[in-house]
Amino acid sequence: MKIDFISDIHIDFWIKEKDISKLKFSIQLQNFIENILMPADKDYKPGEILIIAGDLCHYNNQTKELLLELKKYYKNIILTWGNHDMYLVSNGQISKYDSKSENRLVELKEICEELEAHYLDGNVVEINGVKFGGTGSWYNLTTEWELDTWNRVMNDSNLIYNGVSYQSYGMYQSYSRPSNNWDPVKFYDLEKAKLIKIAEEGCDVFITHIALHEPDESEGMAGEYLNQKENIFYYTDNEEILKKSGCSVHIFGHTHQSLDFNMDGIRMICNPLGYPTNNTYNVIKQIEFIS
Repeated sequence: MKIDFISDIHIDFWIKEKDISKLKFSIQLQNFIENILMPADKDYKPGEILIIAGDLCHYNNQTKELLLELKKYYKNIILTWGNHDMYLVSNGQISKYDSKSENRLVELKEICEELEAHYLDGNVVEINGVKFGGTGSWYNLTTEWELDTWNRVMNDSNLIYNGVSYQSYGMYQSYSRPSNNWDPVKFYDLEKAKLIKIAEEGCDVFITHIALHEPDESEGMAGEYLNQKENIFYYTDNEEILKKSGCSVHIFGHTHQSLDFNMDGIRMICNPLGYPTNNTYNVIKQIEFIS
């Protein structure tokens, strides 16, 4: 089986036209796929399956248009969500999704069902005898420093919502501002339960947005963040869950750095497109999977 894979597509950073009803958007989307996302090699033939390891777009309607176009190349598309797929980046989105990022993910799942794409959120799907399991995964924030740093430096803390409350402030408490009720610690527990469920069911290819292992010196990201506390925002410490699943390949994203290495018999792969400003000129890559 030939498996194609990519992550961190961030469509809305590449396509300037936001109105999907306009011809300009359609043209830009086709150019994006043909000239940026797809390999330039004329002999390239799309694999049997395309895996997208999260962070597709800030807008589900654009994600839908992307998947529609990719279905012209791939019969089978498997994807999971990333942290950016939970972002509510405007007042309009906050209103549309009732101030809950979870509602955006529900809509993304419905889009995948409509387009007959496989959406992974704690489940396993089998295609031609190969089992694919996955979910977005999350960071394990356990200390006061980690929570404080996450709140100060990560966009997640400002753009992921679970309802909004209003806090009064000012000398006479006469002003109010929204306060996010989303709990990243509780969310990690929910995601870990999904990972355990996948491992118990077993899979051949494990797909997450955030990696399930601690970095070491052999990895690209580790060279930049080795021994730095900020690693907590790029990796988790769930290697044992990964190994228990019986998988031979782990495909992940989030780091925006290309990685391909072996960890105790598991091939660990990250192939992010990233933003135009830091693009590493990655395109969809392909591996031959032998079960």
